[in-house]
Amino acid sequence: MVLWMVMALSLAMTAQEKVAYEQVVYLKNGSVVRGELLEQKDGQYIRLKTIDKGIVEISAADIRYSKTEELPANADYVLKNETLTPRFGGAVQLGFVFPSDFDGPLGGMASAETYYRVNNLIGLGAKLSLLRWDGNTSTPLEGLIRFDNFNDEAGPFGQITGGYSYYFPEGKFSITDMGFTFGAEAGFKSTMGNGLSLLYSVTYRYQEINQHFTSSSYNLLGLSIGLQF
Repeated sequence: MVLWMVMALSLAMTAQEKVAYEQVVYLKNGSVVRGELLEQKDGQYIRLKTIDKGIVEISAADIRYSKTEELPANADYVLKNETLTPRFGGAVQLGFVFPSDFDGPLGGMASAETYYRVNNLIGLGAKLSLLRWDGNTSTPLEGLIRFDNFNDEAGPFGQITGGYSYYFPEGKFSITDMGFTFGAEAGFKSTMGNGLSLLYSVTYRYQEINQHFTSSSYNLLGLSIGLQF
């Protein structure tokens, strides 16, 4: 866990993006959009990577004209230190969960997370989940490190999580029924536009339970689908 944290911080300190020129798009409604030109199809649209709105796609019907301008002297510093997508993001997911030895019935899970994008590759945040399997319920609350391409592009992603979980055996609550939990997730995202992506992932979770002065543990696997924003 410490090694992952060191790697994440190292990447956060070294990952930088430089753009020497920017595309300036003047819209018919009077507004102006500035950013790095990603794609342009004449008569159809222009795609820009902007500092404050992430990746935007502008219809040709809304454009009065556009031009390329050299960045001001201090713009390189701004682009290196300001993320090119919104600083905060998140995701919600639904799926199935089952014991890793497949010895038990299929259960369900739901989760919501939010994170701060350190740069366009790494996010740090928190995750709250609800798991129900074999008559038992747990609610993990965890910190997370997310490895992703936040530039609104399709591709793989992954994250590791760790924290504590309350455990509700047979639906009964006890403040003492809790334990450490650790998780890892890997998946693929497909972009939907407007900063939204559809997620498909596989998760592994280690769940430790301290219950009435006894300790037990579970190894769970999950399949989920979700929405990233």
